[in-house]
Amino acid sequence: MSQQFNAAIIGPTSINTAGWYNWELYYFCKPLGSTTWQFSKDGFNYGSPVGFGDMVSNYNITDANNGNLFLRCTINNNGQNYVTTTTINVNICGGCRVSQDAIVESDGDGESEVKAVFPNPANKVVDVDIYLKNKSDVELQLADITGLNRINKVIEIYRAGFIATDLTLNR
Repeated sequence: MSQQFNAAIIGPTSINTAGWYNWELYYFCKPLGSTTWQFSKDGFNYGSPVGFGDMVSNYNITDANNGNLFLRCTINNNGQNYVTTTTINVNICGGCRVSQDAIVESDGDGESEVKAVFPNPANKVVDVDIYLKNKSDVELQLADITGLNRINKVIEIYRAGFIATDLTLNR
């Protein structure tokens, strides 16, 4: 009986800042063989190879990639092909409106701020990008244009840096 090939793509699945990113193939139970990495905007039509080997290294993601981006790694092992994919949500907001009064009050000290709130205006769900200088919990309050409080939530955050979160508006 032939042993099944198991592989998964490890790397960012949500991107909100343009830059260079890496994805790595995690595999076990069989030797790797050869690989081909490709991206797709629709999950069906994949472009030219962007890498070979056990990782895609330093691939530049920009706002041109906004939406779902699909990454596929095809593994050829002794004439048998195996495919593993992952979906990457890209939401790099170059022209989003951000409140000038947006302040993050956190338990930590240092400069923290809301980087983007989008879409703006929002209907049901809003994405909030936050930068924290130090790890801490954040109390987030968002109001609509009439001043009605739509979100009042404590977000447990365990690390410093850029944080992206989706929140459902109170109706």
